[in-house]
Amino acid sequence: MADKKYIQGWSDVDTFVVIKNSVLRSRKKILFLKKKILNLYKFFFKICPLQHHGLIIFSEHDLKNYSSNFLPIAAIKKNINLLDNKKKLKINVFPEINKFLYGDIKDRLELLKIAKKNGKYKHHPLNGKYLRFPLKENRREMYQLFCHLGYMNTLPAYYLSCIGKSVNKSDSFNLFNKKFKNKKIKQLMLKSEKVRFMWHQKQNNEIDDFIIPLWVIDILGKDYLNECILILECIINEIKLKNEKT
Repeated sequence: MADKKYIQGWSDVDTFVVIKNSVLRSRKKILFLKKKILNLYKFFFKICPLQHHGLIIFSEHDLKNYSSNFLPIAAIKKNINLLDNKKKLKINVFPEINKFLYGDIKDRLELLKIAKKNGKYKHHPLNGKYLRFPLKENRREMYQLFCHLGYMNTLPAYYLSCIGKSVNKSDSFNLFNKKFKNKKIKQLMLKSEKVRFMWHQKQNNEIDDFIIPLWVIDILGKDYLNECILILECIINEIKLKNEKT
């Protein structure tokens, strides 16, 4: 809703929460905050049942020496202040190359390669169960697939952060298309975005969003796993080339 890209049933709740130092020094206040957060999660899941993360939390201390390896500052420029619109956050950013995101992309690639061998994508399990490849209709693994599709849709923003060109996620797609030359990869990445755009239209009358529907499998195709591996390999190579030049 903050960046006007909201998809009903698909868009989850992303937050940038700052905890006061005085709260962190009090066990009583921390426990009180915990109860409030648990109630807030119930609200999150009403908005997006497939949401896979909680609050993104920082302390006042973090803002004084904020690492670029945390959530990129560009990612929160279109945020809405829910508590006090007049209050502005002062963040002292420590500039550095985002090695965390680059390492995470490489880690995801290795997990996908392992999934190609044993059929299990060991990331974001639900009740101890991982996403299995090849994808099958009616498997109760849409939560796991939702996590992966969200990651693929955020790759343009991750790529730009890794080459020192961080932008807000909603602005990342156009800039990625201008900077990234491989047309095949850009076409393949549109698949996960298409699922996102069609979710509300296709799932509007569905009772159980946790089951993988046939229409999602039809969009992604039989070779989706190999295509994801190819996409990540190309993006990693592009990051290497861009950073070597600088």
